[in-house]
Amino acid sequence: MRTKELLGSMIALAVISSLAWADPAPGTNITTQNWQQYKESMPLGMQELFAGKYAWRMPPDAVMQVTAAVPIHLPAKYLQDTEKYAGQVKMVRMAGGGFLLRDYVAGMPFPKPSGPERGEQILFDTWYRYQPWVMTGMVGNAEIDSYGNITNTVVGEVNFKFRHISDVGLPPFYPGADDMFTVANLEVLQPEQSKYTTNLVIVPDNLTEEQQNYVFLPSLRRSLRLSTAARCSPLVGGDYTPDDINLLNIQIPQFTAKSLGDRKILMVMHSARPFINSTAESEFTRIAYPPLMWPRPQYAKWELRDAYVIDIRPVPSYAKGYCYSRRVLYVDKDTMAPGWVDLYDKNGKLWKTGPEVNYPLTVPGTNGEQLALPAGAWSELWDLQNVHSSISVPMEPARFTEDVAAKYKNVERYATPAGLDQVMQ
Repeated sequence: MRTKELLGSMIALAVISSLAWADPAPGTNITTQNWQQYKESMPLGMQELFAGKYAWRMPPDAVMQVTAAVPIHLPAKYLQDTEKYAGQVKMVRMAGGGFLLRDYVAGMPFPKPSGPERGEQILFDTWYRYQPWVMTGMVGNAEIDSYGNITNTVVGEVNFKFRHISDVGLPPFYPGADDMFTVANLEVLQPEQSKYTTNLVIVPDNLTEEQQNYVFLPSLRRSLRLSTAARCSPLVGGDYTPDDINLLNIQIPQFTAKSLGDRKILMVMHSARPFINSTAESEFTRIAYPPLMWPRPQYAKWELRDAYVIDIRPVPSYAKGYCYSRRVLYVDKDTMAPGWVDLYDKNGKLWKTGPEVNYPLTVPGTNGEQLALPAGAWSELWDLQNVHSSISVPMEPARFTEDVAAKYKNVERYATPAGLDQVMQ
């Protein structure tokens, strides 16, 4: 009898154990009551929000709805470039420990990352993921402090990619763009007292060169180049730093990356495009649960995506003056787009965490082909230690390449320091 009881207890424990680590099936509603059953499918930062260890915690009425994962196909031109050029790409280790690429032209450098340097290969695949040569949009931002005070801005964004282009009808290297790889132009449109303040972030194609960060200050009517120490300074007054743009904007050779394995991770790659009409608090709470501003299920369906997880750390010579000791990135395998980031302070403690919520868009120049591009529809970063947070939600659809207004294709105006002098003209 005792043997039967013991066997029954063992079976019961096995059943409980299997339930405790179940993958969330499509149709599952994850709440603060049942989240632990699905925590193995969550990034660490998401687990901490549910666990309630910090002031930032999941609201008790929050619901995450899980839907079936829908594949996202990379653009045909990008895939063609991958097939054409990937075989010639080589990684070169730098003296400090990081890597550079040699003979990279376009496409995905390492379509099948493997071996002892797999983490580095995934890092480069993420860095060189597909993006169009020009993209514009307008976002509403809310910066929330530890007292619940909210500072709002509306920012116009113009983003360029000048090197390693995989768009139909364009060469891999944009003529006359010199050594610029990508450029982000972020101009404050509202409120009036901050209007025209502009950040310009230039990423050189030669990754051994430092990125350039400029800010135009309307009060001075001139621009200033920020020092390299400003890599850890707030961008446009929020919780993001220049290195946090698109969750990954680091100087690659100054870092190493280790693969933490492949996992199925909850991400939002097909949001409902929750455009807001203004930066009024009521607009944010309409689409998100306050005070955390966690996306409501009608705007964000969570898919269990196949993901790479990589641990990115500064090389020893760079680590001393750098703000983060680790950047753990959760990368969607279909698109190589980061879906979540966990950032750690110099003492190795979790500091910031948050998602990049995406939605698919038709790729320009494909004549209506069913190809899709993940574009940042919604981004949030919670500072767990200082109880700050930043949220950005689009106020209009993103526009790409031929859909971009002609004035934004002016490279000198929107992609060079000289163009900052024209901000108030």
